[in-house]
Formats: sequence, C-alpha cells, structure tokens
Amino acid sequence: YQNFSKEEIGMNKAKALAKRYSESGINAMTKRILKETDLKGYDVYVLCVDNDKTRKLVVEYCHKHNKEFLDIRATGRKVFCMPKENKPRDNLRFIDDDSETYSCQDKADLARGYIQKGHKIAAMIGVQMLLNIDRGHDNHLINLVI
Repeated sequence: YQNFSKEEIGMNKAKALAKRYSESGINAMTKRILKETDLKGYDVYVLCVDNDKTRKLVVEYCHKHNKEFLDIRATGRKVFCMPKENKPRDNLRFIDDDSETYSCQDKADLARGYIQKGHKIAAMIGVQMLLNIDRGHDNHLINLVI
C-alpha cells in the first residue's frame, strides 16, 4: 500500500517510493526483474510483485544466496504474508499456476464496484515483519480472508 501523493501519480512506483524514503537509505529496483543478476546488491527483499514468474526467481535467488525476503500479497479480501521458509519449495507452494498476474482488487468485487482494502492490511503486516527481521525476531506465515 503505497499511499501515493498527487505529485507521484503516474511515476514508476519503485522510483516514487525510493525518492520518498531516500533519507532512510532505502533503494528500490526500478526495472523489471528478469534474471538473477538483476537481484544482486540488496540485503532484504520484499516481494510485492503481481506475478509468479518474478516471485519464483526471487525466492530461488534468496535461498541460493542466503538472503532474507518477505512475500506480501493481497487480492481483494485475501491477505497473505510469508517469510523465508526452510526450502524454496516451501515458499513456492502457494504459486497459482493458472494465473499470470494478480491485482490487489478481486476482479469480481471490482466489477460490482467494491473497492477492497486488504492491501493496506498486508502492507502493515509486511512492515511489522520487516521490523522483526531487523530486530532478529522470527516471522510466521499469515493467511487471512477478511
């Protein structure tokens, strides 16, 4: 949940957020992640991607290079936040082979004019999980239907 300002509308999401949080030392990936070399140079990876191809690439990279990551998702009323598990297959067990991409708004609800706010909940859980990593605390899988 990026909570963009009017000035940020139309900007690349990653660039807008990197600019906003640059004083905190946060850098964002501003290009599409297509290969392992695109992932080098980061300490923690926060997956908020809308496709499983990129998710699989990041999960496998992080396991191979012993990097921490969080997988944060929201689709309509469904919220899912997962820390790095013991093995890549544990993190990849919830990949939906039937879907190319996702949206934080469930298509059926959006067609009815319902705007869901599960993405805000996922973002707040993700922030706490990121703090847990920084503080050396364990994280646990969170799966909610609201």
